Amino acid sequence: MNAKQTEPLSLIEIATILVKHYEIHEGLWGIAFGINIAVGQFGPNPQQVFPGAMFGISNVFLLASEKPGPHVVDAASVNPIKKVPAKQTPAKK
Repeated sequence: MNAKQTEPLSLIEIATILVKHYEIHEGLWGIAFGINIAVGQFGPNPQQVFPGAMFGISNVFLLASEKPGPHVVDAASVNPIKKVPAKQTPAKK
């Protein structure tokens, strides 16, 4: 199987996709990341180790925002509630 690369998504695009996925229709939402941090001795071999830290992204989630920002989406704009047309009653004779 050949590895294929897709176009990268911006944080706004990811936030929009998640707002639609979770069926959120109101409020301001931004992307947040869960991060794990490990500290220890790191190096290419036992003679060349140094104190250091490693960071890993463990998850991505939506976080409600109180004000607009460069990476915040308005759910009402990107995922408005779709209005279902009212059923018409048959005309009486």
